[in-house]
Order: sequence, then structure tokens, then C-alpha cells
Amino acid sequence: MLVYRIVALFLFFYISFRGNLMLTTLYAINLQATSFEIGLIVALANFGPMLFAVIAGIISDRFEIRHPLALGSIGLGLSYYFLT
Repeated sequence: MLVYRIVALFLFFYISFRGNLMLTTLYAINLQATSFEIGLIVALANFGPMLFAVIAGIISDRFEIRHPLALGSIGLGLSYYFLT
């Protein structure tokens, strides 16, 4: 049962992350950003996960999987709270 809760929590944060990227892009269009600027927003939003995927993999291999997952979910939730 705990696995279902962890998966549901991960899906909630992943959907909110992707939705936030879409809203940021639409807001940039509303501010009349150029195509280059919009592309830069999307590229930088995908650069962070690409950069830290290897590090996160190493950490999740060393520790039990639910600790890094819970810590990342809490960190993502706090970042959304403080950035909005």
C-alpha cells in the first residue's frame, strides 16, 4: 500500500512540474517573448533534470528508494510554495 502512496505522490509532483512549464511558456507568450526566449525557457527547464539524473541515480542506489523520493518531493513542494 505504501508503494501506491509513493507513486501517487510522485505523479502529483511530476504533473505539477510539467503543468508549471506549460504555464510559464504561455505567460512568456503573453509577455510577447521571442521564439528564442521561449525556447530558452523550455531548454533550461529540461536541462536541470538531465544534469542531476545521474547524481539522483547514485543516491537512490546507495539509500533506500523512498528516502530520496520523499526528500525530493518535499523539496519540490517547498520550491513551488516559495516561488509562487
